[in-house]
Amino acid sequence: MINLLLDQLLGRLVNTGSKKELKSFLKTVLTPKELVQIPKRLEILKQLLKGFKQRDISKNLKVSLCTVTRGSNILKLLEDIDERRQPDWWKNFKKMN
Repeated sequence: MINLLLDQLLGRLVNTGSKKELKSFLKTVLTPKELVQIPKRLEILKQLLKGFKQRDISKNLKVSLCTVTRGSNILKLLEDIDERRQPDWWKNFKKMN
């Protein structure tokens, strides 16, 4: 059931259109807290890639050290995968940052 719902959400995101429309859609379906948390999770990955210390990230983004550690663990998993087998979204994310 969860996979079906996730697939439906992803389909809607892909077909939303412009950045403005996507932002409007996300503001409609996500809570204000979620709209803050999701970008912060991506920023955590970005700062970890740049070599920032976990405690500094936690302090600067006002998130728990546990949240930063979760991001660090994800980063380690992704970086441990042979580069040829890493997901395309991860390769693109690293290029952008």
